[in-house]
Amino acid sequence: MSDIYNVREHHGGIQTIIRHAEVEPLGIESVERQTEMKELLDNEYNDFIERLTLDRDKLDAWKLDRLSALVDWAFTTSPFYRDKYQKCGYELGAIRSYQDFMSLPTINKDDVIANFPVGMPSDKYDPSKCRWMSSSGSSGKQVQIILPQHRANLDILHKYRMFEFMSDRRLDPARWIYNIHYCVWWHTSVLGDYRVFTLSQDCPGFYAMKHIKYLRPQVISSIGSYLQQLAVLGERLDIHGVELITTNSETTTQEERDRYESIFRVPVRDEYSSEELDIMAMQCIDKHYHVVEDDVHLEVINYDGSGVGEIVGTDLWNQAMPMIRYEQGDLCEMEDNGGRCTCGSHFKRLKKLHGRADQGLTTLDGKTIPPGSILDAVERFFCQENSNIKEFRVVQLAPDRVEVLYVCHNIDINQDSSVFEAFQYHLSKLFTHKVFVFPIKLDQIPPEKSYKRRTVINKC
Repeated sequence: MSDIYNVREHHGGIQTIIRHAEVEPLGIESVERQTEMKELLDNEYNDFIERLTLDRDKLDAWKLDRLSALVDWAFTTSPFYRDKYQKCGYELGAIRSYQDFMSLPTINKDDVIANFPVGMPSDKYDPSKCRWMSSSGSSGKQVQIILPQHRANLDILHKYRMFEFMSDRRLDPARWIYNIHYCVWWHTSVLGDYRVFTLSQDCPGFYAMKHIKYLRPQVISSIGSYLQQLAVLGERLDIHGVELITTNSETTTQEERDRYESIFRVPVRDEYSSEELDIMAMQCIDKHYHVVEDDVHLEVINYDGSGVGEIVGTDLWNQAMPMIRYEQGDLCEMEDNGGRCTCGSHFKRLKKLHGRADQGLTTLDGKTIPPGSILDAVERFFCQENSNIKEFRVVQLAPDRVEVLYVCHNIDINQDSSVFEAFQYHLSKLFTHKVFVFPIKLDQIPPEKSYKRRTVINKC
């Protein structure tokens, strides 16, 4: 990364920050790619802003055109979709209404896993020239997808607009964005503007706060549970230049966010997103969740008696590997009332998101290890190609006893125990006491009573 702006140099001489800024990038950055991002920002950003307040009829027509073109593209260039849609009698140009689109079959994680890298991706894209992403999500199964570079750039554009939407303020290109996460963004800057400093969520909050005071970022984007480490310090952040804090990756309640807001004296808003579908919903300045309708088409199906249903999403922009009617594996309630929100947007609203609030683990002294740190650990140890682990589930039975149920990719290979020993060592460091990890090899992971399979279960 010697030919681009080096954001990591702005560590303020804090050794702990230097160590925890060594976060793995999503891909190789270059001046050429950042130049493409700059051109996209200059040429299309105003259109992105205008779509927030586009009349409902115009927005629906625009989105239906995109969905129709996307389905035809997948049908003609993806062997997986061609076979799947032929079986239900699909013909080119058949998507003329949203009801037509809803008649298409859904896909799930198993479909993605079984048809990657051959089958689901479009044959018009070279995977080696695309951006790669992987995630275990909430299922414990490693899902890999590819994105064209243009889609990765759009992801950043949607983030910029989301921050402005949440705060009702324009982003200042000269100011910092502070990303507390185990993942670096596609671009750490746009040719030196919109600089993003990424810090691992394992960094102690005291040092993060010290560094935030040094950089004075305009926005802090953080894994939800990490904010508690900053909140216990009891310091205002508005006086250090922060204008917005956003939460992501984990479930946080409105009560939590309100409490953080009262401590930091800065608006705290939530983002709902996934690696497979990008940003699905975002809170506006008035704290309503809006579906990001020009990034994803979101449906809620199989409602129960209380109005809670399963989220199915379609990425409107990923032509390299179309994700059409993808079962996200999360639950939500849709807002009944339509029309224009008090914030001015016509984007549809969610009444409530139901996420992974129970994936933290418990220590001997009753403290909770945040879900983000646990998910980071399972990604690090069990989602690598050389781990030979096809599927897993982490189950905490006691504060010092954790079982790892797992299924091997290749049953003929003796499973290397070192991955579990490393996981045990890592957990013991997080818990600050000895944790015993017991790996259990299975032919298949037993299903949960709920439709949603979970990576981490706390049975303490």
